[in-house]
Amino acid sequence: MTMAEQAIEQRPDEAAAAGSFRQWIVDTLAKPHVIPLIFSAIPLVLVLILGLLIFYTTFVPGLPTTLGWTLEHWTNLANSKLWAEIIPNTLVVGFGAVAVTLFFAGPAAWLLVRTTIPFKNALLTCVALVMVLPPFVKSMGWVLLLNERIGILNRAIVSLLPIESFPFSVNNVWGIAWVMGLTLTPTTFFLIAGPMRQMDPAMEEAAAISGANRFKTFIYVSLPLVWPAVIAAGIFTFMTAISLFEVPAIVVGLGGSTPVLATEMFFAVYTEDGTSVRYGAAGVYAVLMMVPSLVGLYFYFKVINKSHRFGVVTGKGYRPRNVEIGWWKWPGLVFIGIFLLCAALMPLLWLIWISVASFRLPSIEALSHLSFRYYDPDFILGAFGGWPVILNTLILIISACVLLVFFSVMISWVVVRTRLKVRRLVDGLAILPHAIPGLAFAFALFIAALTIEVWSGLALVGTLGLLVMANVLNHISYTTRVTNAALIQVHNELEEASRTCGVSSMKTIFYVLMPLIRPALVFATVWISLRTFRELSMALFLTGTGNKVMAVQVWLMWNEGGLAQAAAGAVVMTVGCGLLLFIGFIVTKGGVLQRTN
Repeated sequence: MTMAEQAIEQRPDEAAAAGSFRQWIVDTLAKPHVIPLIFSAIPLVLVLILGLLIFYTTFVPGLPTTLGWTLEHWTNLANSKLWAEIIPNTLVVGFGAVAVTLFFAGPAAWLLVRTTIPFKNALLTCVALVMVLPPFVKSMGWVLLLNERIGILNRAIVSLLPIESFPFSVNNVWGIAWVMGLTLTPTTFFLIAGPMRQMDPAMEEAAAISGANRFKTFIYVSLPLVWPAVIAAGIFTFMTAISLFEVPAIVVGLGGSTPVLATEMFFAVYTEDGTSVRYGAAGVYAVLMMVPSLVGLYFYFKVINKSHRFGVVTGKGYRPRNVEIGWWKWPGLVFIGIFLLCAALMPLLWLIWISVASFRLPSIEALSHLSFRYYDPDFILGAFGGWPVILNTLILIISACVLLVFFSVMISWVVVRTRLKVRRLVDGLAILPHAIPGLAFAFALFIAALTIEVWSGLALVGTLGLLVMANVLNHISYTTRVTNAALIQVHNELEEASRTCGVSSMKTIFYVLMPLIRPALVFATVWISLRTFRELSMALFLTGTGNKVMAVQVWLMWNEGGLAQAAAGAVVMTVGCGLLLFIGFIVTKGGVLQRTN
């Protein structure tokens, strides 16, 4: 008799208990909802842990491994320039960006979805294409246009008018708000355009019969009917504006110091001397960025829950049709043209000019000095750090897309297809990452990686896996909205038939459900690819020697003073974003832009 058999014979009760436990595990995993629920819990538990880690860091002297508690980080910042300069600047950026986005997005949405303005489809596509331009590209373009020392518009005005000082400057808090607003306007446009497209025109017709002109009808009738969408779009804009790092870092980088929470958090970790790292201070800045986002998320849900009071689609002869605006279509076209010029054409065209003509003013004589050396394939490859950096970028995009689609389908299946009591909690946790800025996610992952390295010796800082995780957690709130909507539209009869045939839930999801929602998954994949490819804030915070990506290389060129090289790199990045969108257009046979529009 072997020793194992003797042990079993001597301890029958323990063996029976172990067998029962194994059988319980097998029976539990056989339940249709368990495995999807386990996969759903992985990213959501990580989100909770990282959120709590940010708070915890603010109360310990150093890393979370450091013993002891302290309030020093809070008291030090309370006595510094936080309340006098940093928070006021951040609020100006947030509310200023909201003002810029609503100024452009509200009228443009009404013109393009509710009126008879000409070239409507082409203009809708142009607004969608503006989203392709990365935020740091817009920022670089506007710095080169309106910088206090090298801005082309300032130089042109001084050369044409009898003035000595430059009249404009983008290197201040108002410039940050302007660029941030232009960056976020396309997203705000589509958040407002959807509800506005579904409006019943009967109320607008009643206003016209009562003698109200088009402007009064828009202000007092159309706009109040889509008020929930406008408020939700404003909250989204504010939450995003206060968390973006690259826009303030680039806009004020050449013209002085205008601290906001995002830049102060970054430079608390990545200091000039590289030694006086303040993890606790960075945690405080991260918490202060999260608080208004969480408050905004609360009011967002509150507005959505009361949206029934603003119902505009009823069963009483609803007939969606466009409003005839007569000669006002020409001022409308000019208005939309000004937005497209400011949001994309001016910064992008000037970046192209800088990359081929350096800082010469456009002229016939300057055309003879054009040089395309920065677009030479060998130069581009070297400027972007060679094939390793390009390979890192591709691996990051593919990994983020695969993981995000997988986890989003699992979460949406639990939320939409099951009747579990925890499904509302799962859905709430899935939307929570939108209230946690991407830079805060990067900081939390950075701290977690350092802590793991101290405890176990496992080096995770500077790895590509950390960057993949940051993108997955940061973007999952959006992709779950896409998969939720897709699953709601699919009846569960085919899934029931599959389970009746003895097919497991996971196989049913992969081989039955996912092919049915393929267009939504492709759309989400294209969106994830674009966001991951152009993401700079998290990539820069988590960058190391082995995980650099193309966006970080453009930042490094810009930060080291190679403005013409950085301009060429920004143009190449923009072309890359366009190629990703074109691939999505081909794969979906135009469905990407149709879904966006």
